[in-house]
Amino acid sequence: MTVHLKKLSVGATSLDSIREWQEFRVARGLDFIHPTRNWPRRASEILDGGSLYWVIKGQMIARQKILELREVTRNDGRSACGIILE
Repeated sequence: MTVHLKKLSVGATSLDSIREWQEFRVARGLDFIHPTRNWPRRASEILDGGSLYWVIKGQMIARQKILELREVTRNDGRSACGIILE
C-alpha cells in the first residue's frame, strides 16, 4: 500500500517561493532534497509511489513524487532523512 507524506513548508510563503528554491537547486545541479529529523517508519511503502504534499499557511498546495530516502547530515552534525523529490 502506498503511503504519502504531508510536510509544512517552513519559511515558504507561497508556491512560488517553493519553485524558486527548487529552481535555485536545479541551476546548481543539485537534487530536490527535503531534510527531516526522523526516518519514516513506513519507508518501503513511501517509496512504492508515495508523494510529499506541501502545506503552506494551513493549505495543501502542491504535490511532488518521492524518489528516494537518503541519509544526510544536518547543519548541527546529526543525521537526518533526506527526502529526494522529483
